Amino acid sequence: MHNHIHGILTIEIEDPEVKSVIEMICGYKSCAANAWLRYIKENNIDLPGKIWQSKFYDHIIRGEQDFKAQHTYILNNPAVFEERRHAQANEKERKQSQSKDQEQSTNEVESDEEL
Repeated sequence: MHNHIHGILTIEIEDPEVKSVIEMICGYKSCAANAWLRYIKENNIDLPGKIWQSKFYDHIIRGEQDFKAQHTYILNNPAVFEERRHAQANEKERKQSQSKDQEQSTNEVESDEEL
């Protein structure tokens, strides 16, 4: 997963002082972005400073079965990403090979016509 993260946030205390989920996520994103900016500045690295999209997607886990499903999804996500990446690379290679074969076949036909 090169472009996103997954996590499970557990809020166990019902306290009015506890921040909302949005505030917690925004706080996390802010801390991570500041650390990234510090890192690229200290190491004189020419990379973009923006690392987060403006929104996030959430899902309220309702019950043990849903928790297990989300947990499994998160654990398996990197492997699924790699499988998809390899499948896409293989498909691209296959298409390039087909294109070369078709080009070669066309060139052979044109050579035969010239004779």
